[in-house]
Amino acid sequence: MPELVKKDIIWWKKFLPLYNGVLMMLIEEWSKPDEIFSSDAYMTDCVGMFKEHFFQVEFPDSIVNEQLHINALEMLTVVVQKVCLKLWGAKFKGKRNIIKCDNRVTVTVINTEKSRNQFLQSCLCEICFVAPINEFKLKAVHIAGVDNRLADMLSRMYIVIMLNKF
Repeated sequence: MPELVKKDIIWWKKFLPLYNGVLMMLIEEWSKPDEIFSSDAYMTDCVGMFKEHFFQVEFPDSIVNEQLHINALEMLTVVVQKVCLKLWGAKFKGKRNIIKCDNRVTVTVINTEKSRNQFLQSCLCEICFVAPINEFKLKAVHIAGVDNRLADMLSRMYIVIMLNKF
């Protein structure tokens, strides 16, 4: 059996016992989302923001040492934010949520729910796991990097701290 098929079976075995059968179906275009959050990645760390809440996390050495493409790091940031989605999930329940991201590949992968890249697809599987379990819908919107200033500054905060140590 191919390894990707095995991964799909494992995903379904984890998902089905947790899924309550409620599916948000979007009948109309979103004129206004219920909630908006944003994220950004840098080569060594990532950030996510939702209202007054935010996180900044350094990527583990195993991720940094892989020297992943920025597309992979941006998508991984959304997955890291998934942990926050679990924390913030009650606020998102039953809502249409938009994540603003300055990476077009990440936006496309989230909105089309597919990717030919295995790393991006595995990140997407994680997102597709948490959204229905917490009964919310997620859509990504591209935001120009210059307009993503707060997330961009937070994602580079670690570099400023490290430079000040020397």
